Amino acid sequence: MEKYSHVSTRMAVILSILLFVQLGLFGCAGMRQFVSEDNRILFSDQETSQGVFDYRRLTVEYSYALQGDNLTLTGRVFYSGRVDSLNVYVLFFDATGTVMQEQIVYFSGYRTSRYGLADSSFEETMVVPPTAAGISFGYSAQHRTGKK
Repeated sequence: MEKYSHVSTRMAVILSILLFVQLGLFGCAGMRQFVSEDNRILFSDQETSQGVFDYRRLTVEYSYALQGDNLTLTGRVFYSGRVDSLNVYVLFFDATGTVMQEQIVYFSGYRTSRYGLADSSFEETMVVPPTAAGISFGYSAQHRTGKK
C-alpha cells in the first residue's frame, strides 16, 4: 500500500501543477478590467483638459492635449504612504468602461529617496486606441518594508 500512496502523492502534485499552469494560461484571459464611472476621465470636445485624479492613496495632477489620435499627457504623482517603488499607469477605456490598453507613465525606481517621491513628474506622448472614450489612472506600489 505504501508503494501506491507514494505514486498517488506524486500524481496529485503533478495534477496540481498542471491545474495552476492551466489557470495561469487560460483562467485570466476572460477576465476584464473595468473603470468605475467615478474614476473615468472622458475625452471632451476640447483638445486640452486638466484636472486632479484621486483614487485611494494616489493623487495625480494631470493635463492632456489630444491631437488626432495622439495624446500628450503631463502631470505629477502624489502618494500618501511610504513606498519602496511606485508605478502609475494610464488606462484607456471604451464607452462601457472596459480597459482596452494600459501604459506606464511614471516609475519611481526602487528606494530612490528616503523622504518620499523625489521627482514625481511625468510627460508621455502616446497613440490613443481608436475606440477609446477616455482615460483613467491605476497604480501598483511596493510599500516600505524596512529601514535600510
